[in-house]
Amino acid sequence: MKPRFRALTALLIVLAILISLSGCRIGKGELHSFPFDPEIRGGTTASRDLHRTSPEKQQEAASDGRLRFSFDPVTTAVCITTDAGARWSALPEFDNGFSSVVSLTLVSEDGRRYLNSQDHSVAFSAFETTYVSGGVKVTYHLSDKAETARKPLSSLLPGELFVSLTVEYLLTGGKLQVSVDCASVFVSDGFVLESLDLLPYFGASAGLQPPVDVPAMPIPDERDEAPSAEPEASETEAASEENESEETASDSPDEPAREEAPVQTVLAPLPEKTVRPYLLVPDGPGAEIRLDADTPGADAYTFSSDPTASGTYCDEASWFGIGKGDCAVAALVEEGASLALVRAQKRTANTDGVNLVYPTFTLTDTTVSGGEYYYGPLYDGVLRVSYLFLSAPLTSFADMASACREELIRIGRLSQTPALSEAYPLNVSFMCSLNGSRASALTTYEQIEDLVTVLRGKGIRDLNVTLLGGLTGGFYPNAGGRFRPLSSLGGKKGLLRLIDALHAQEVRLYLGLNLFTSPRKTGSLPDPSGRPTQVFIENPVASANGGGKTAFLVSPEKKTDRVIEALRSLRPYAFDGYLLQDAQVLVGADGREQELLSSAVSSLQAYKEVLSSGGALSRLSRASLVTDVPLYTRNEESDAYEGVPFLPAVLHGSVAFSGEPAKAGEVVMLRLLKSVEYGAAPAVQWVFRAGTEYSYENNLTQVSDFCAAAAEKLGDLGDKPIEAHEQIVPGVYKTTFAGGIIVYVNYNNYSVNVGNVSLPPYDYLRLN
Repeated sequence: MKPRFRALTALLIVLAILISLSGCRIGKGELHSFPFDPEIRGGTTASRDLHRTSPEKQQEAASDGRLRFSFDPVTTAVCITTDAGARWSALPEFDNGFSSVVSLTLVSEDGRRYLNSQDHSVAFSAFETTYVSGGVKVTYHLSDKAETARKPLSSLLPGELFVSLTVEYLLTGGKLQVSVDCASVFVSDGFVLESLDLLPYFGASAGLQPPVDVPAMPIPDERDEAPSAEPEASETEAASEENESEETASDSPDEPAREEAPVQTVLAPLPEKTVRPYLLVPDGPGAEIRLDADTPGADAYTFSSDPTASGTYCDEASWFGIGKGDCAVAALVEEGASLALVRAQKRTANTDGVNLVYPTFTLTDTTVSGGEYYYGPLYDGVLRVSYLFLSAPLTSFADMASACREELIRIGRLSQTPALSEAYPLNVSFMCSLNGSRASALTTYEQIEDLVTVLRGKGIRDLNVTLLGGLTGGFYPNAGGRFRPLSSLGGKKGLLRLIDALHAQEVRLYLGLNLFTSPRKTGSLPDPSGRPTQVFIENPVASANGGGKTAFLVSPEKKTDRVIEALRSLRPYAFDGYLLQDAQVLVGADGREQELLSSAVSSLQAYKEVLSSGGALSRLSRASLVTDVPLYTRNEESDAYEGVPFLPAVLHGSVAFSGEPAKAGEVVMLRLLKSVEYGAAPAVQWVFRAGTEYSYENNLTQVSDFCAAAAEKLGDLGDKPIEAHEQIVPGVYKTTFAGGIIVYVNYNNYSVNVGNVSLPPYDYLRLN
């Protein structure tokens, strides 16, 4: 077995993390409340001139050769000018009435207020500027009244609204780093600072944005390269001839229907390309909101990692970007990611007619219950966003991904060592039991061993296996925190035999654990109102067995006890790693805990091999394997809203990853093709029990045949970053990897021509 994935130490990391979290969460003594009045109070009065800036107003404050940092001392707007002449400003350089550098949402007994830097600080001359090496610090004193904004803290009267915060800008390492240390934020008594918008108008554009012609990178003509791909081409053509001799409609529920249609031709790219302006948003793998046309539908979007919040759910709202054709900027939320939302608006969604995308940080845990407003302490960590600047012709989402990957390597979230070139594992998750009862047993340890033997016999050489619900309590929270093999699955002897058998076959085995949730209220974590924090755990085989189950978040002390118990109980079992299958509930319940978890993992760089799950960049922690990376957007795609593989492009070449397994009712072949298109390793979820939608019998042969062939054709791409991705014609996508390697995927039910090679329906083709 090649040393692609060494034994993981994730559970030890979790122990250190959870011990450090003890006492960090809100306790009952820190909870406060007052009667809630939903009325909006206050307004804006500042001159429109304070909502815009211009080059003649700005003074150069720093430069690194490629970027020039300037500052407007009147409006406090910062601006970056690139060596290509592109300008990126915190305030627009066109007329508008609502832009600001920062804006705040506050609540008190008499209602909710919105303050912003321009109307409630700059307009009152209530700010201070300090120039530092490489940048500037601006301290804003905000209030709804000028006389209050100018007061010293010692002169504030009860009931007066006053907020003081400092924004620091540094030009460092070829990027603009914007930070707010929330420990230094002051809020007057009686007011709760709910959230902060940071640079909401940075890079904003007005009106309809036309496409821009930019020079294209040299791309070889695939038709000239076709002879070098003859083995794959002849195999594809043979498959096409075989398909023509068969019936066009498949009897398999997992095989899309095919039909005869005229063969379409895909032409080679032209030497010049037209780039459509877009906003990059964290919807699944990534999505581009087009700015060159007005189309019906939603024009305002919110992306949140809290599944209970309004807007679109995402694993983490920690990145976004703006592409203008001849220039682009990518933003990474490096600290405070779990507190962040990403908001995006097209010009039709706001009064100013402006296109913008920016982060909002939720700084206080709040809840409203029975007309009472409950809140905890203000977040006291650091918020930090880094802006990375790109120039033509490197302005696509893939170029943004490359810049973000380099930044993640620099800050230690991704390994400097490229992913292994020959790693192309099939990731199989086996659902063992839902609740630990004999009736809920779906796959026993012995059945997993049998299925792995079958997969190895079908040519699957690189295999990762994860047990979900394999211990006491099944997939749902363990009663009493016990971590023991289930007798209904084969007991201790059965599990030890499975581990030995899989290791003998050079198969890596991971175990899913529940550490953060409990079926009992005892020892649970209180929410801001003092009640036990409830969370909903989705059933991974929901369509076959129900929607899920309500549980309770456990307290930090209880988490520590559970990790210690897990270490003790699992000592006899040589698992290769652990998947924390209920860790995602932390995000929706409390952003701070996930933030502490992420930062603790990032600081433990000595542990390089960490199993990660989902699309959260802050939780990568130099992972060797990332599972369940989203490959589809949650919002419906259209010509004005297109899904793109930004997140896969960040990961590919640096770490092996797989997408989410196909859900029940989905066509597995389409999910496998999406993995090829996005450079992900294939993933499936199975149960042994017959008659369920996740039964291995539905697609074992199809999956194993596909993956064995794909490993031969694509297995050497693991260390090659994604450089470009585009739709050639409807249903046909082209992904370009480093070294000029191109993969075409055809989702149509008819053949297309790629150069002089025919690509059959629901198939892919690699050209070197």
